Amino acid sequence: MTTETQFDQIERKSIDDLMLDPENPRLPSSVNTENEREIIEYIVNETDIETLMQSIANNDFFPGEPIIIVPAKDIPGKFHVVEGNRRLTAVKLLNNPSLLGQANMFIENIVANANFTPNTLPVVTHQTRDEVLPYLGFRHISGVKEWEPLAKAKYIKQLFDHTNPNDETTNRYFKVGQQVGSNKGYVKRALDALAAYKIIDEHDFYEIPDLKEKSIKFAVLSTAIADENIGKFLGFSIGEENKPTHPILRPETINQDNLKDLVHWLYEKVPGARDKKPKARVPESRSIRELSCVVSNPKALRAFQDGATLQTAYQMTEGVRDEFAELVYKADAIISEAVSLVTSVEFDEDLLNVIRRIYKNTELVGKALREKEDGSAF
Repeated sequence: MTTETQFDQIERKSIDDLMLDPENPRLPSSVNTENEREIIEYIVNETDIETLMQSIANNDFFPGEPIIIVPAKDIPGKFHVVEGNRRLTAVKLLNNPSLLGQANMFIENIVANANFTPNTLPVVTHQTRDEVLPYLGFRHISGVKEWEPLAKAKYIKQLFDHTNPNDETTNRYFKVGQQVGSNKGYVKRALDALAAYKIIDEHDFYEIPDLKEKSIKFAVLSTAIADENIGKFLGFSIGEENKPTHPILRPETINQDNLKDLVHWLYEKVPGARDKKPKARVPESRSIRELSCVVSNPKALRAFQDGATLQTAYQMTEGVRDEFAELVYKADAIISEAVSLVTSVEFDEDLLNVIRRIYKNTELVGKALREKEDGSAF
């Protein structure tokens, strides 16, 4: 039976028979997923559960968006909620705020003044999690209620684990991509980053202050790893042809020393010059382009590892020549366009001063290049 057909079969079940999902991709590894109270406490602390509770208490549970459930393994008559955990938490707390373990005065006030306290919920039952996963993919990966990047990667891993392990790995990526409305490249990038993240987590985030699962910017890690040069630096591809190593299946292919370096560069705050606010050595996503050039140049990499700034190390690479050339070509195109318009423009003293400054700077650039005609530059 298709997902669409089953969604038409809405029934109501008691909240006593509904259990929060221990495989919820949004739960961090620090939460004991076998303990429902810990899951509830995490959802309360990390989401605006009070607003949702207030809405349900005032208006009742909206029946047009049922919770999606599957039978709980080895627990007859019980079901795990694979879509709607936050809504189930809100209703459970409306019925029993003591599930939190300690009093929350705001929540107790909502409960005390509630117009509605539903103890049954509209549900759609699926027999297996496999039937629901494609729906969750479109809803939370490329749909209207997108998860955070780390949760997406964990969910993609769940889908990947349900593909045929005997199939070619790239084909498994392709099949997962079809389920989430994306391509195999996106799937591989997410799984590569997750493989690296697991090692980072196992090493307690390399004891970097304030870096943990809740605070790590997973998208930054994913963006860095997706870069061809950085990926090779970490062991995510090998050889001149950049053959992929599929670390989600073979995490031993990841160069852990280089991964440790990368994590420190991306996330560890270090003191800035002249008492500036501490920041990471690779402070923003656009700096990854410079880091890419550095890690592919042995001399620049050694300098960076020895403490040189990213900008200093970058200037030792071919990347700075390419960036300079790109700027020169852009300037040439813009000046050429200005030439075509100048006959139609009235005299303007301010514009003339800007042109004089451009002329002066152009002379300086030309002089610097002429002094390097011996080939020592670039």
